[in-house]
Amino acid sequence: MAERLTVLQIAQRAMHSIGMAAPTTLFSSSDDNASQLLQCLNETADDMIRRYDWQVLKTEGEITTTAEEDQGDIYDLFTDFRRYINDTGWNVSTQTKLVGPASSQLWRQAKASSALGVVGGLFRFVNDHLYIYGQSTASQTIEIEYISSRWLKNGLDRKDSITVNSDICLLHAQTMIFGVQARWLSRNGQDSSAANA
Repeated sequence: MAERLTVLQIAQRAMHSIGMAAPTTLFSSSDDNASQLLQCLNETADDMIRRYDWQVLKTEGEITTTAEEDQGDIYDLFTDFRRYINDTGWNVSTQTKLVGPASSQLWRQAKASSALGVVGGLFRFVNDHLYIYGQSTASQTIEIEYISSRWLKNGLDRKDSITVNSDICLLHAQTMIFGVQARWLSRNGQDSSAANA
């Protein structure tokens, strides 16, 4: 099992590793260094989530459909939605796979021609909305897997922003430490290549 560190421990280890004074807190401090470290932590986590499908962030979600193609804003449907995991969409009610996300060309072709053979289950995301082609039946259950934006844990609660020193980072600790070091060094006009050593 991967080592789990608090955000304060990550910040402290990052600073110790480059020979800098480690903060005793990240909050309620007038120290500019603590503010910089908080920003570096958030940026590093955002970058890590964007670049890789961390298994600890894989989440299952379920919605009940409306009788419209537009099922609503994806961030209202799944409040922690970051990115869809390909080939995981399923209509539980009809026991059929969802196909997509469809390209604009395939979507237009399906809408223009019934000869395409797509009678339902084709989906896409447009303007942060989930569309399901030909959806005319309400109250069907759709399940998907996606990458969550909630990279922190405090007790049983998962969250996507740091609020206390004891928030536990769910991402790979050493990668977070290197990322925080590199960002901090770069912000302070120092060579950040040493953070990757």
